[in-house]
Amino acid sequence: MYQIETNPAFWAPVKVVLPGDENQLETFRAKFRVREVDDFNGYDFVTEEGLRSFLTDTIVDLDDIIGEDRKPVAFSNQLVKTLIAQPHLRGALFRAYNEAIVKAVVGN
Repeated sequence: MYQIETNPAFWAPVKVVLPGDENQLETFRAKFRVREVDDFNGYDFVTEEGLRSFLTDTIVDLDDIIGEDRKPVAFSNQLVKTLIAQPHLRGALFRAYNEAIVKAVVGN
């Protein structure tokens, strides 16, 4: 039996290729709010501001992130802003959301 959730969310791995010659791969987890189709389509993904708004509105938690002191960093709105300010992280977060949604759509 399927149970409807009023505010569905999901965890997804975020795979980040770090800038540089080595193309080092790092991974952390993000919890995303599922956007309804009309809501998703309301974002302007062509602009940087549209993508930032989408990620700010959609990310509800983060995990497996450490600071320069090697200690876990707690989730906060400031952490989200810090991550999406960096283009390689912004792209990785958007890709993680889309890959999870597409996988669910194709599986259905």
